[in-house]
Amino acid sequence: MRYKILIAATAGSLAAASPALAAPPANDAFADAQPIRVGEEVSGMLAEATAELGEPAHGSNGPHTTVWFRYRSPRDARLTIDTGGSEMDTLLAAYTGNDVSDLHPVASDDDSSPSGNLGSTIRFDARRGRTYRIAVDSYGGEPGTGVFKLWLSDGGIKGKGVALAVDGGQSVRSLRAHGLRMTITSRRRVPMAVALRVSRRTAHRLGLDSRLLGRTRGRIDYNQALHATIRLRHAAREALEAVDGLPGVVRLTLPRSTAPDRTLTVPVAL
Repeated sequence: MRYKILIAATAGSLAAASPALAAPPANDAFADAQPIRVGEEVSGMLAEATAELGEPAHGSNGPHTTVWFRYRSPRDARLTIDTGGSEMDTLLAAYTGNDVSDLHPVASDDDSSPSGNLGSTIRFDARRGRTYRIAVDSYGGEPGTGVFKLWLSDGGIKGKGVALAVDGGQSVRSLRAHGLRMTITSRRRVPMAVALRVSRRTAHRLGLDSRLLGRTRGRIDYNQALHATIRLRHAAREALEAVDGLPGVVRLTLPRSTAPDRTLTVPVAL
């Protein structure tokens, strides 16, 4: 009897002293999956996330501390979903289906992100009008206090996170001598071609048989910023010898992409 009284008193003391548990993330439950969009990074923590009855393992183990996202594809597209840059070891998986206990696996991964850390990457062919459920979990159920990051790409400019800025202070004279200088950044690894072009009227005025003044190409890596220079074609350099001002555009193209936004155009006035 004494033993029972001591236990009861201890339990009561613990109940009175225990702090309230932190709330789980808003998208902890499958039914509350957060919508995501192409080219928009989302982030969060898994420390208070939970698993659900009937939830599958998202890769090699689990489920442990899962949060859910959903994406409805507006067209047939090759999708890449990535947790590169996360501060924790993630598991990543995509499914179709409307119930957590009746999901159809599409892709899953652990640690193959090109970021070089413990992030995960999945790739699959999405179908127009279909909704995909995306799970982010912690490997081994140990999320710690690190933040996870999630990125969705459909292979286009926005999905790859590509941006281009032409360096300031350039002139036609510097263009002829050194080429057009710029900085290109990208969220993901991607090959690209970059060209300096003018309008048909400007090309005719300069006596050129092509609107293309010069171009360069190459590949940019994951989360990289690169300086780039477009050197003028010989005919263009000669045509600009006595010109003081030049309107044109820099056109960056992702040659392997089938996305509608595979071209980025930036105006240039020298």
